[in-house]
Amino acid sequence: MRRDLRSWASPVFFVLLLPLGVAPRARAAEAAQDAAGQSGPDPAAVSTVQKPHLIELSASNWRPLSRREKFGLFGRDIIAWETHLSLGFDAAFALGIDDRNYLGRGGQGYLRRYGINVVDEATGTFFQAFLFPALFHEEPRYIPLERSPLARRAAYALSRVALTRNDRGGETVHKSKLLGTVVSSAISNTYDAPRGHPKGAADAASRAAISLASDAAFNLFKEFWPDFARKVKLNVWIQNLVRHSIRDVTRGV
Repeated sequence: MRRDLRSWASPVFFVLLLPLGVAPRARAAEAAQDAAGQSGPDPAAVSTVQKPHLIELSASNWRPLSRREKFGLFGRDIIAWETHLSLGFDAAFALGIDDRNYLGRGGQGYLRRYGINVVDEATGTFFQAFLFPALFHEEPRYIPLERSPLARRAAYALSRVALTRNDRGGETVHKSKLLGTVVSSAISNTYDAPRGHPKGAADAASRAAISLASDAAFNLFKEFWPDFARKVKLNVWIQNLVRHSIRDVTRGV
């Protein structure tokens, strides 16, 4: 069974950066401001004022996306360097643990894993971020809850693989996610299989279930990452790097 590591590649990579993120200079600057009885402007807030297209999506600033903007989500994901960093990290990890050994070892094995990851990403995002959301008039982005009790936020994050907002603002079954995951998993089975041994419906169902479970868990990361970053006082650069990699913005393109 193939392990679906793609959804975990970015958070694992950024967790490795945490020791660099708790920067002594940032703590020293904060201490100096406290000593002076002043609190300087939040650099993240300044950044979003200067670059309004990077303002994070929230329930208060949400608006439905046009079909063109939904297609923009797909296009932006495919060309983003963060996406390929994640896919490359996943390929390296899969090679290291000899996952899908039929793809081989060494540089060739790495490139095969990376290539399959790219095709999987493109297929899944096409169906889940553009085609089905456009057909079903659904919101493909994750809208954080943020201002509720911890348990409610966790339950909300996990539920977003099954529920979402429609373009009218009401809640609906997340058909784009559920159907898109099933379709993209079935397509992946046609090329990600040992030579001469195609995978069947049971493999596709297993792959889809693993993908939905990993997406639900990744929603938790999306929901709580800003809280964690503020709590441990990460370097602002790393806060913004991770936030812009995992949190959706108000503009689709």
